[in-house]
Amino acid sequence: MTPIAFASPRGGEGIPFLDRFVCILADTAAARRLHYQMRFKVFCEDTGFEDPNAFPLQAEHDQYDGYARHFIVWDQQQQQCAGAMRLVDASRTGLPCEKFVGTQLHGLTERRTQVVEFSRLCILKEYRQTVRAESYAWYQPVGQSATNGYGAFFRQYDNDVLLRLLRASFAPSLDIRYCYFIVTAALARVLTRFGIALTRVGHEIEHRGVRIPFRYDVEQADQGMRETLTSFAAMAKTGPAFLRASEFFSDDSDSAVAPIPLHRAPFAISPSALSA
Repeated sequence: MTPIAFASPRGGEGIPFLDRFVCILADTAAARRLHYQMRFKVFCEDTGFEDPNAFPLQAEHDQYDGYARHFIVWDQQQQQCAGAMRLVDASRTGLPCEKFVGTQLHGLTERRTQVVEFSRLCILKEYRQTVRAESYAWYQPVGQSATNGYGAFFRQYDNDVLLRLLRASFAPSLDIRYCYFIVTAALARVLTRFGIALTRVGHEIEHRGVRIPFRYDVEQADQGMRETLTSFAAMAKTGPAFLRASEFFSDDSDSAVAPIPLHRAPFAISPSALSA
């Protein structure tokens, strides 16, 4: 599965500028498998939230995945997956957060056709606090020899991976009005600092720690983040909210059955603050 390098318009002197991170909608079987494999690493191997023996193919999934859009963030410099999340369609199924909270969530019944749940967020530990930077590195597409690579400047923003996953949920093409989720109080504070106005929609629960159900209006959240975070505003000018895996990976194939490598070298994944 070879990624196509997407350059920014700033390339000069024959050296392109690339966004280091790209958010990708997993619209192929191979890309969804990569999404599920990352979840296995986090929720089965790292946190122990799920039983690894239940997933012999090392790809964690559940009954909600058939009603969800799946996303990954790809690191073009290191050629590995950096993060993932899914958006579960409330018009087609009950939401995971409804199951865990156990009571009706405020406003969900009348809004169900416009609602998704933002869930299964996982970001590799090394990417949780990326900083704004530009660096020169060798770009070598996966599966190709070094002779097919080239030097490039890679650009990244503060909290780049998380911001790209959030931005995907704001995309007008998805026709979403509200995102529901259950999160830790710590992550809720981070999102508020980002400029996202959160509305509490139920009582706190004990689910892998104390968690609270919230929702946000995607248009208001998008505007709030553009006004609050210079990094997010800059990111929004350089490209679309996400690309499709069928367009991004030049040789992606739904018929492929071989496991997709998550990374080139060993790494540690820390627990997610949003795991429903």
